[in-house]
Amino acid sequence: MVNIVCVKVGTKYKANDVNRLYRMIDLNMSIPYNFYCFTDDEEGLLLPIKKKRVYDLPLHSYWWKMTVFDKTMWDNNEPTLYLDLDVIIQNDITYLFEYVNRELLRIGYIGTDDEIREMEHKQGLKHIAEVNSSIMLYHAQDMHFIYERFIKEASVNIEEYFGMCRYLTARHGYNMTHFVYWDDWYSAYKPYVSGDKARWNSGSQTIQTSDGHGFYIHLHEDSAICIMNAGSEMSKEAEQEVMDKVFSFYYG
Repeated sequence: MVNIVCVKVGTKYKANDVNRLYRMIDLNMSIPYNFYCFTDDEEGLLLPIKKKRVYDLPLHSYWWKMTVFDKTMWDNNEPTLYLDLDVIIQNDITYLFEYVNRELLRIGYIGTDDEIREMEHKQGLKHIAEVNSSIMLYHAQDMHFIYERFIKEASVNIEEYFGMCRYLTARHGYNMTHFVYWDDWYSAYKPYVSGDKARWNSGSQTIQTSDGHGFYIHLHEDSAICIMNAGSEMSKEAEQEVMDKVFSFYYG
């Protein structure tokens, strides 16, 4: 038995987003699994989903993802795949669990090419994100040291690092290994990995939203997981509309 976990805290995501991820997982797993949602609001979640109530912690936004490393939230230490709620499962993901390592966190790698460094510098950010935490693989209780180290100085870390990805890069780079870009995962909105821009552009298309905007995305249908995180470039409404269109492309 393995675990799959997501986090829904606050108002950014709804129960339908969790339920959709659960249905995609159910169609793309060939081994037994438990699906967990760490949340502050269980209303509307499907019955098969195991609900875990998050503690009252000084966290906000994406920082709530840190709780998936808290061993006190888990009643097992099985291989665990964390997924953001803005991903599309495109193909069977069972094989990803073959990567699990008791000592290392497996995570998406986005590289540190000059374009990324320049973008981060223009935004005034002190730390660069070399990883994407939308997809992470570990044993449920073995990464507790990541949570423990973070939570001891949560307010300081939140102020110092603009996002969990930058925190993990700076403080736990030596504790990580990486999923294979293009095969295991990719980003629909940006060609993360240096040297892959031509490949990314060759499969790109424009999706129109109801407000008249067109968004340039890439669909690489052979990958296991598509990450639909557009960052700050578009409104939440437009981002949701594009995700709905991509979801319909795969699932009707």
